[in-house]
Amino acid sequence: MAVKKNVCDVLFDNLHAAGARQIFGVTGDALNPLPEAIRRDDLFEWIAVRHEENAAYAAYSQAALSGGIGVCAGTVGPGALHVINGLCFQQ
Repeated sequence: MAVKKNVCDVLFDNLHAAGARQIFGVTGDALNPLPEAIRRDDLFEWIAVRHEENAAYAAYSQAALSGGIGVCAGTVGPGALHVINGLCFQQ
């Protein structure tokens, strides 16, 4: 019988295969399953920040310095816009 996977499990599989080990983010209602899955899975380190743009800056900086991938996560609504603003700054 196949093992059941949820969206977070599939996302983690792909991010881990890409070389990600840390996720920067702000916890929020729509995002709560993600840090909970990180706590259960133990593949990633959740690095909590106070603002979504900071998560984007941190992920970009990590990718630029390491040559790998940087991952950030934000909640819905204004949080998503703040993540975009942080990523658009990095051109």
